[in-house]
Amino acid sequence: MTNNIVVAAIDAGAGIQFNGEQAIQPNFPSDEILSNNDVVNIPGDGIYISCWLAGTCDNNIVTNNILYFVDQIYFGRNPLLKGGGGNIFLHANAGTFGSDNLYSNNLIYYNTTETPQNILAPGQTLIDTVSADPLFVDNTGNATGNYQLQPGSLAISAGISTGCPVHDFNGNQRIGICSIGAYAASW
Repeated sequence: MTNNIVVAAIDAGAGIQFNGEQAIQPNFPSDEILSNNDVVNIPGDGIYISCWLAGTCDNNIVTNNILYFVDQIYFGRNPLLKGGGGNIFLHANAGTFGSDNLYSNNLIYYNTTETPQNILAPGQTLIDTVSADPLFVDNTGNATGNYQLQPGSLAISAGISTGCPVHDFNGNQRIGICSIGAYAASW
């Protein structure tokens, strides 16, 4: 799942969700790529990944995503904390998360906790997280906004090649070092 823009969800679920609760096979989600997405103005978790059934969820790539203004932590649809930011929420029920998952080079900013929160399963860590305003061209917080990056954004050339798609949201080729988010810098 790459190059998506998710804005202004009205449900308190997640902006992006890989949910193994209804899976028909163990080890779901495994071998998934979640890269270069913008998740903006979400009343629930930014990214929610559930390893529900027995087995190991592994080889997932979660890179180069922007999580901006994520508002509430949810655990099994029960609100735990209003004003919290469940930026990246990994939920293991009967399953476990393996050692070959990658959560790297994501930009997390302006989430409404005093201390941004990532709820991670044991053994899982975030690597090279950027904590800065992404400097969107016109952040309206809804679908009318322009979520391209302005010059000076710390998201520009701050991504990694793992999971980075060849083209951006507009179909423009990504040249050089991958930028974080759905758009490649075009100036």
